[in-house]
Amino acid sequence: MDEITILALSAKLLEACGQHKGNAVYSIIAELDKKPAQFHRIFSNVLINQPMIIEVATDVMGNKEVKTGDLDGLRKKYEPKIASLEQQYSKVNASNSPEARVLKNKIYCYRRILEDAEYFIKSLKEVEPFVGKEVLDIQTDKPAAHLALLSHTYLISYNFPPQPFFPYSASACQRIEFFKKVDYFDFKLMFSGQEVAKVTKFRKAISQDKKAWSKEVDPDIEEDPAIRKRLKEEFGKPFDPYGMIKAMIERAGELAPGIRYEAVQRSIRDYLSSLGCKEVVHSDRERQFLVNLEKEIEKTIIGTL
Repeated sequence: MDEITILALSAKLLEACGQHKGNAVYSIIAELDKKPAQFHRIFSNVLINQPMIIEVATDVMGNKEVKTGDLDGLRKKYEPKIASLEQQYSKVNASNSPEARVLKNKIYCYRRILEDAEYFIKSLKEVEPFVGKEVLDIQTDKPAAHLALLSHTYLISYNFPPQPFFPYSASACQRIEFFKKVDYFDFKLMFSGQEVAKVTKFRKAISQDKKAWSKEVDPDIEEDPAIRKRLKEEFGKPFDPYGMIKAMIERAGELAPGIRYEAVQRSIRDYLSSLGCKEVVHSDRERQFLVNLEKEIEKTIIGTL
């Protein structure tokens, strides 16, 4: 599945959670790791890197130059900040400080996001026909931004097996059962950019699939009475963005053969903690939604192939 299709799906996920679709840009910003080639689909999809990416990306995307399209002016504006970070890095790197890696990653994120800013913004225009004009109005809401970036990791597993749980586990997320149902190379070709009619048909179909995006999760699928009661109370309401974040990480763990339960749970705690979320987050409803969404995505892909 290509990054533009994932961007469209990310916007729909935000909508399902009652969040502004202008935060979907952080899904495509995951592609900052295209350079160097050795980083691609690795750096941005490791969960421990994502809070740093969002810190930098929301800082950059919140500037008026993004709204006005003055991206050369934006890059010039950040030259002193990057120079200052590089000075700090030189000092701590020489002393082998643990801050060195943090600063190095931050400099990398600033440089790459600023370098490819035109591509990120242009991508929003490409998905607008499928998800509406709101996606063009870039926002900087931290929980929604994290949700969008994480959705890239969750959905890229259809195209490439990410390893999001470093350093707790090297297990990769794999759509093994799905690939038993399709010709892998036909699927890859569909999202390669060579079959525009097919991918356009898929984007339109999945974006308009009411069953895929339904917030009416059946409470009776749960045996636990406490969970069933909660599902009844939340029936038809927008999904909780924190619950959706937790559910996507849980689903990623379920797609990673042999991963330890502790690795998934530690990743969830770290991720939510980086957002300042310390309370218990329920994800039963959101997880059922994602399972249904995956079925609809796969059915639509097979129908389009």
